[in-house]
Amino acid sequence: MVQSRPARIVWHKVGREHGGPCGYPADLRLNSPEVIASYLSEKLAGESPNRCHWHDDHTIVELPSAGSDENWIIVYFLDRNLQFSMGYKSHSWWLADITTYCKTDEDAVIVRDIFLDVEIDEGLAYRVLDGDEFALAIREGILGVEEAAFAAQALASLIADIESNNFPDPRLSDVYRLYCPEAG
Repeated sequence: MVQSRPARIVWHKVGREHGGPCGYPADLRLNSPEVIASYLSEKLAGESPNRCHWHDDHTIVELPSAGSDENWIIVYFLDRNLQFSMGYKSHSWWLADITTYCKTDEDAVIVRDIFLDVEIDEGLAYRVLDGDEFALAIREGILGVEEAAFAAQALASLIADIESNNFPDPRLSDVYRLYCPEAG
């Protein structure tokens, strides 16, 4: 197992899959600033299990708790505003989330899901998910014009990587092999 310094991830959760009340349209959910602050305080106090570690200054890796039978990995590329997961949900290969990140201190990062996800299979076929939520978030003012443009640009960049057969890129491949050696 790779040894690195602990990281703390707090999701500023947005989207149907995250649940919880928020006062937005019935099919969108958003954690309130109070919930984020409370969760961040809990994480910073070390009261919840920490499965996240800094791989380098721009990359956080999240793995199952020690001793778990689960087999998944989540990789946060802070410099690309992308989060990749393999085996975490029921997707066949990689799932990419368009995100933004805000470092709160040396080890803690708030992740904001910007709705758009891309499901990628081993043959590099892909499917963009949650476009309806993205459009609704823009209409409802949950996402501003700049955030929407940013998300569209990040999505286009990821799709360009996939369509040019540059996925997974060497960085993601190296991280995956390092933290999941049994997977190849």
